[in-house]
Amino acid sequence: MKIQTKSRKTKIMAALFCLGVTTLSVFGQQPVKQPVQKNEDRPEGVKPAAPMFQMENSGGQAVKTYPAGTPGDAFLQSDWQPGTAILKDGNVIDIPSIRYNLLTQQMQFIKGKEVLALANPEEIKLLRIADKVFVYDVFVCGGLQKKGYLEVIETGSCSLLRRWTASYKQVDALTGDEIIYRNQIFLLQFDDGPATEVNHNLRLFCDTFGRFSSEIKQQIRSKGLKIRNPEDLQKIVAYYNQLIESK
Repeated sequence: MKIQTKSRKTKIMAALFCLGVTTLSVFGQQPVKQPVQKNEDRPEGVKPAAPMFQMENSGGQAVKTYPAGTPGDAFLQSDWQPGTAILKDGNVIDIPSIRYNLLTQQMQFIKGKEVLALANPEEIKLLRIADKVFVYDVFVCGGLQKKGYLEVIETGSCSLLRRWTASYKQVDALTGDEIIYRNQIFLLQFDDGPATEVNHNLRLFCDTFGRFSSEIKQQIRSKGLKIRNPEDLQKIVAYYNQLIESK
């Protein structure tokens, strides 16, 4: 197994630090204005979001998730939030109002009276929305390689990431409204490889950590940690990163 060196963690933390810096840089491409579906994308006095790219494997297909879908909003955070984007070319963009649309897998922002979506997500290195940080990267889920936005939960020799999705799964019998179900998938990323969905089998999960599998298993059992619990999962990954740093 490849074990990431401290240099990768240093680079990630340095990039996160840069999120506080802003410039007047702008994206190279202008948005292509097209209508989108569903009135959830239409705040009062604001036109629908304009999709600016077609994303392959953007979350439209059903995937195995944990926990199972729960009723919720189409947006990760319903209110518009301040954001900052760091591009791979080093430019930094301050975004006054942005939100994550889980249905369309778009990062939307307001420009004038229009709702637009960030173009060319492959150019984004890090994106902060309020207190959350996202990357746009390759990940493996259900045996399929995909690419999309991932929330950064823990960084280090092993990074813990979360993939958010949403879908319409039910129609209200009385109102006819479609009910939105939100899903989340947790992934581990070692070195510069793709993020991979967390395996909930204890033995296979521990084997993921290579030469530290025994230590991870002991920590889980001694602390009563649960792989399916997001807070416990973060503690496990943080413990592994401590083991790497101490060696």
